Amino acid sequence: MLAAMRVVLLLAGLSILSACMGEIRYANVRPNVTITKSVSGKGAVALSIVDERSSTTVSDLKTGGSNIRLIEPIPLVEPTLKQALSENGFTPVEKASATDRRLKVEIRAIELKIAGGFATTSYLTNAALKVIANSKEQTFERFYRSEAMARSAVGSDERNDQLVSEALSKAMSDVANDAELMAFLAR
Repeated sequence: MLAAMRVVLLLAGLSILSACMGEIRYANVRPNVTITKSVSGKGAVALSIVDERSSTTVSDLKTGGSNIRLIEPIPLVEPTLKQALSENGFTPVEKASATDRRLKVEIRAIELKIAGGFATTSYLTNAALKVIANSKEQTFERFYRSEAMARSAVGSDERNDQLVSEALSKAMSDVANDAELMAFLAR
């Protein structure tokens, strides 16, 4: 009887542990960026986007288990930046050999940190992009970062996705609407 109880307790413990492991889920991130035309550029700009994040994990939830949420950010960032270039009069191209103007965007961070508290949960979001632009043998570099903190009594996957979307949207908006960057490319 005692051995049967130990087996039941062991199985119960293992099932609880496996339930806490969580699932691997892709974050449903939908950045929303409004682009404001700042210059009248012309000609081609070679656009390249590189994922330079140290981890593909957006968040590792430690509140009641581990739910690793992955994201592929290049398809989220590229269309917006192509649109920003187009709306400012440039023609985005993929081949750097086609022009002497280049715009490289490095995705440095897309993160969500969650800390459970007594009555509320704290959410810290971070998105960071680095831009390196080259035009006529000159270089323009700038770092764009968006950080926000939110608190909520109830969390959900949808809320987490919204917070990550807002952080990425802010960083992307800063790049897409940087008048100094667009003026540099227009030289």
